[in-house]
Amino acid sequence: MKKFVFLLFSLVTAVACSPATTINPAETENAVEPAVSIPRVTYPPQPDPDFALIFEYGACFRNRLDTFDNAFTYDQVKPAITIPFTLTEEEMITIYEKLMAIDYFSYPETFSIDVSDAEMIGVVEPFDTYLFVVRSGNTIKRVQWADRIEFPTSPRAESLRKLARLIIKTIEDRFEFQQLPEPEFGCI
Repeated sequence: MKKFVFLLFSLVTAVACSPATTINPAETENAVEPAVSIPRVTYPPQPDPDFALIFEYGACFRNRLDTFDNAFTYDQVKPAITIPFTLTEEEMITIYEKLMAIDYFSYPETFSIDVSDAEMIGVVEPFDTYLFVVRSGNTIKRVQWADRIEFPTSPRAESLRKLARLIIKTIEDRFEFQQLPEPEFGCI
């Protein structure tokens, strides 16, 4: 009996003194990402001089911002229109800061919301699709997402949506965008 109690005490002590693995339930509840917390990489506070991005978005169309070539393609008319489009340094810094705030470089190449444990799933139709291609320093990172799941959601999905809305607002606030023709079609 003493041996059993000693073994039990040793086992409990070993488990209690073992380093814990940190799991953030808010991040992992519905997300596809790993359940174990991953240390965040720190990035420079300012973007590298070669920082650039491509951002494609839309449901029944595919608008495209390309800061590599300083162009915007408006796909809501036929044929699509491509115009010169250069974001200001301030706009680029704002986008860069948002990318770093959401730890963009840790997202998988194809992002999705894990609904395997969901009791109910809300799906939107038509749904937005996004493509982000970001170059910063020696790194080029591509993330694509078909945003069809309305609920459940995840903090990382909400962060990616906020990033998309920030870039879209930046585009739509520009004089060049406001001079484009009215859309000829939309989704039904």
